[in-house]
Amino acid sequence: MIRSSLSAIFELFDDSDSTEEEREELFNQTALMTLSRATSIDTNIHTAEIGTVRKILQELTSQEVTESDVRVAANSLIYEKGSLSKFLAAVSPKISLDRKVALINALGEVILADQRITEREVFFFNHVADALSLKAADLVGLRATQSF
Repeated sequence: MIRSSLSAIFELFDDSDSTEEEREELFNQTALMTLSRATSIDTNIHTAEIGTVRKILQELTSQEVTESDVRVAANSLIYEKGSLSKFLAAVSPKISLDRKVALINALGEVILADQRITEREVFFFNHVADALSLKAADLVGLRATQSF
């Protein structure tokens, strides 16, 4: 189960090398934190969004999360310690491009879950993509196969 305490996020600023297991837990908690936060970004937490977050986290992490886990992570005290973009920028170098793209695609699914998109949600999506250092080419899967 993904730890809703988001302890791996707090360990980001430890300079020691992380193991594969620690990087996986970091991704899992980042996904929980980001996708859960998306449910409350428009101040209207829709049950479809929570269900989508739970389904996606099961697919991305092979771990179950409860509705309560999603609600706790959406309103976590972590946001009092720093902005989401600060945490995502710190996580970004530790997560592979493929995982970042999977996360941003999942975020799009969550935003679409209640069948309405607010300006705040669009802003949040772009903000997350920027914080993860994703470029437009990354989002559509364009990768160079040869150099000049």
